[in-house]
Amino acid sequence: MELPTPLHFAAKYGLGELTSRLLDLPDAIHASVIANSDGHIPEDLARAAKRHSLAAVLENFREVVSLFSTNDCTLLSVCLSVCLSVCLFCLSVCLPALDSRTKQEPGYRIKD
Repeated sequence: MELPTPLHFAAKYGLGELTSRLLDLPDAIHASVIANSDGHIPEDLARAAKRHSLAAVLENFREVVSLFSTNDCTLLSVCLSVCLSVCLFCLSVCLPALDSRTKQEPGYRIKD
């Protein structure tokens, strides 16, 4: 099956908000590593669709999950929920706003 989970669907079509919500669910850990019929995990589908920011979120999710044991899943779920929400907010709101500013004001720089 090409899209065995909703996470695969969201990754393939670049649906960042849906991906964030799905990563909050208890089975997200398993869905993030399930390969489709072509052997691709959600991260691969996002990358193939040129959704590099989303692919990075999925990659980071898998890496953080691998650091925790299954006994720490509740704490992990809460931490990831907060981190992913902030990350996706920045990707979807802050970066496009900054990009539009730099196009309007060629000399614009972020001050430290």
